[in-house]
Amino acid sequence: MSLSLVFAAVLAAFALGMFSGHRNAFPFGILLRLKRFLSMRNKPAAAGATPAFVVDLATKEALLDKRRRLANYIWGEDGLPLHRLPDVLKGEVEDVLSRQFQSLATAVRWTIRMDHGIDSVALVLTPHRHVRDLAVIYQQGHEGSISHGRHVIRRLLEHGYRVVALAMPLLGGNSQPVIQFRRHGPVRLQDHDHFFLLDHEFGGNSIRFFIEPVLACINQLAAQGVKNFAMLGWSGGGWTTTLCAALDQRIGRSFSVAGSLPFSLRIRGELADYENHLPALYEIANYPELYVLAAYGPGRSSLQILNEFDTVAWSGRRGELYQDRVQQTLTRLGEGRFSCMIDSSWVGHGISRISLEHVLSRLDVHGK
Repeated sequence: MSLSLVFAAVLAAFALGMFSGHRNAFPFGILLRLKRFLSMRNKPAAAGATPAFVVDLATKEALLDKRRRLANYIWGEDGLPLHRLPDVLKGEVEDVLSRQFQSLATAVRWTIRMDHGIDSVALVLTPHRHVRDLAVIYQQGHEGSISHGRHVIRRLLEHGYRVVALAMPLLGGNSQPVIQFRRHGPVRLQDHDHFFLLDHEFGGNSIRFFIEPVLACINQLAAQGVKNFAMLGWSGGGWTTTLCAALDQRIGRSFSVAGSLPFSLRIRGELADYENHLPALYEIANYPELYVLAAYGPGRSSLQILNEFDTVAWSGRRGELYQDRVQQTLTRLGEGRFSCMIDSSWVGHGISRISLEHVLSRLDVHGK
């Protein structure tokens, strides 16, 4: 083989590698699956004995007390803000994002204004016809704008569900206020880890900025006559979904995708983000206990979906190690259903088509 042909072959292989890696095209998925499979052999969750998970929920009273303590930690002695409503209810809107759904739904915007100039904006979408009696809160993650979840929102609308779509605080068009700190001067809040500074300077905790917008929207929908609620989120939105369902029993069905794992199962890089490892919060309720709280109650269920070949976090089959323990606790307490689905159908961080259709099938059983 001539030197020019060898050079051409090397160049072509390099170009293919660059393209497949950037576009997640063939053979990038196969190579990444192989890499993940080999690396997971050394993860503590993939080898050795099943970890012992601490679940301090011996009675229904203990569970209700833990839920009350969580609410008090976030909002003080007043507890869960069941009368908190959005501060601004803007009528029908038309912009780049809402126009993506205009053939399916009418769009309005609600704004929730919180301390320190931290605002959260919700896009509320109502299908033009056959509106089911179940509203779905869709929570985007750290990727930012809810436009990243437009395919999920579209499928929910096609199935007739009213959708309230939210981005996480400071992200996706939500406010990023400038805070004057005594020792640091003016700092623009752009990252959730900035909340550590905010808590230290002003006291309290910033967890409510993640949860209060969801509860305000549920309160508003309830005031409009909606009685049944579900919640779906991925990545940081999956974390938000778990905590919201743990706090508010009105969320009858919750679906957390690629959102969290118990601390004992995490590997390097998975102990990140202010909200995901705030010690005082998880001293009250650790992750297995939050999973129980999210599912507990008459007719309630919580499905956790983890991507086996996730490219960001929570990869592997670690969810299988605690799902029985969580369900056994619920069975002993008498109400609620928890399960963990491992999605091996793709490579990535998010909601796959197969996972989304599974969620829709479970929603359709209850949403009339």
